[in-house]
Amino acid sequence: MILSRKERIKIDRVDLGTIRRASIGAVFDILSDGESVSRAKLASMSGLSLVTVGKAVELLEKAGAVVQQKEVSRAAGRRSSLCCLDRGRSMMIYDFSDARRLCTVDILTNITGNYSLDGADREEFAQISAQAFFLAASGGELIGRGLILPDGCTSDAGFERQNGGSADISESSVRVCALASAKAGERSSVYFRLDPDLRLTSCAIISDNRLCRGSTGCAGDVSGFLGVELIDAARAVCRLMDPEVMRFETPDGAARERLAESLCGCGLSAEVDVVVSDHTRAVKGMAKLLIEKWLDELCGG
Repeated sequence: MILSRKERIKIDRVDLGTIRRASIGAVFDILSDGESVSRAKLASMSGLSLVTVGKAVELLEKAGAVVQQKEVSRAAGRRSSLCCLDRGRSMMIYDFSDARRLCTVDILTNITGNYSLDGADREEFAQISAQAFFLAASGGELIGRGLILPDGCTSDAGFERQNGGSADISESSVRVCALASAKAGERSSVYFRLDPDLRLTSCAIISDNRLCRGSTGCAGDVSGFLGVELIDAARAVCRLMDPEVMRFETPDGAARERLAESLCGCGLSAEVDVVVSDHTRAVKGMAKLLIEKWLDELCGG
């Protein structure tokens, strides 16, 4: 559970029927940038009414995620309240997708950590990952924990043994990257990760900005094309799923240029988008999942 029973009782006093989850999420997203913002500015930035913003702030404050403080001003007169995320809370992401390093990110405070795993044996790896967890969580109460796994890894059991607790969400790197890359309004997309030789190594499917496991609920719908010649695989996936967008991730800019040449004139029915590998993309995707889970529980979803 991300929220304690005591916190749930406090939240129950707020009439959730008068405020939509999307409104709460919009306010939280703005505050997650780390700035202190007045309610009036929150209303202006989100497009919500001042009343709706006030209710969203009240709910987030009762949940312990937001604090309010008076604006510092030298001028006489009434001072407005500024809202910001409670820095006494932590929502942690642990990125184990690279075998050579471990990255940690607190998405509430934007504090990051990097730990080298080069040459580490199993015992050293356990010590490094445990150290990362305890150091990262020591800054505040942990209200969410996400784990980014290497592609093809489906279990976080090793993380549980090393750190004494499971993650709230664990997903493979390619899946959270696909989620982060999906654009508003996209009906569906397929995300292919390529190696330097432009061979398919892993994939993910997004439908209505949600992760899914294939048109029939099975990841094999697309992963069965791994190892098939790139253009043939892309055409086959278009016939199978009719995605709106096919997104290809290349390891570097040179591979991106070579892929663009290969795809030119191949007649794919889907829109093509080629991106270069960026480890921050996976963190953004996991942050989206963690925040959505926290908001769902906050709103009783």
